[in-house]
This record gives sequence, C-alpha cells and structure tokens, in this order.
Amino acid sequence: MKLSSDIQRPETGIRLTEDDTRVYINNESKGTGTLLVTENVIVWINGEGQGLSLNYPDISLFAVCTDREKYAEDCIFMLVKDEDAGEGDSDEDEDFCDECEIRFAPPGGTDVKDVFNVIQDCNKLHPNTNDDMVGDSEEDDDEDDFEDSGVVPNGNGHYATGQFDDAEMN
Repeated sequence: MKLSSDIQRPETGIRLTEDDTRVYINNESKGTGTLLVTENVIVWINGEGQGLSLNYPDISLFAVCTDREKYAEDCIFMLVKDEDAGEGDSDEDEDFCDECEIRFAPPGGTDVKDVFNVIQDCNKLHPNTNDDMVGDSEEDDDEDDFEDSGVVPNGNGHYATGQFDDAEMN
C-alpha cells in the first residue's frame, strides 16, 4: 500500500471528518492529513494532495488501540488487504505489501472510540459476501439434524436412555 496522488476528496456520505490525523502504514509515519470516513470509503489526504482510499470490503480487521506501551498515541488499527499488491515495478513500490497494517491517529482531543463507532456503522453497510455462505456447509446441516431430533448420539452411533431412571437422590 502506498500513498497515491490521484485521491479524490469525497463529496457525499461523509460521516466523520478529522483534521490533523496522522497515518502509519506498516509502522512508518506518512504524515498528517485529513481523515474522512464515508458510507462507501475511508479516505486520508495530506496537504500535498497525496493519500489513500480504503474500501470497506478490503478491510480485514479494525480496532481501537489505546495501549501506550505498543503505540505512542491512541489510534484506529486496521489490517487491509491490498488487491493490487505485486503489480508494477518493484523499484517504484517501496511501500508494497500484500496485507498492510494501517493506523489512523487522530489529534489528542479526539476519542478514538467515537471514530471506531462511525467506521463500524459504515462498515455494516457493506456486509461480507462470504457471510452468505455461512450456514450452507454440510457441517451446519448435520448440526441442524441434531437440534431437530432432540437426540445427540454418543461416539459410536448407539445411545441409551433411562439407565438412571431408578437412581435415588439423597
């Protein structure tokens, strides 16, 4: 992932704008700019017009990090899949990575949990298409059979009932 000079500032669907936000790509600071969280993308642009644009389906993970032993400032941590990784001349791709760690560190007075909540709300607008496949596997079908029959067999397929019906309780 590298900064691009053809990033367009979004005009619609903006849910949060945070100036003076520092961005890190794989722990390397890329400077300070404006973070824009929109319904469709997350955009960060610096004063020179360079930045990055992240589509929600490309974000594998995002979280709040307030551990000062790990990072000097509170931040939003993201693990982002770079679909364009490996394309182009390797000399030009000094920021190349297949899956990148990106951190957005808003200015000191900003509650990163508020930023996280806005990102989470926008992310929900883009459900993972792989989630539709969950529940369609054979394993899930077998599990449903057990729930419907009310009988959970033991390891060899045989089961016994009533063996403790005459036990006395003290």
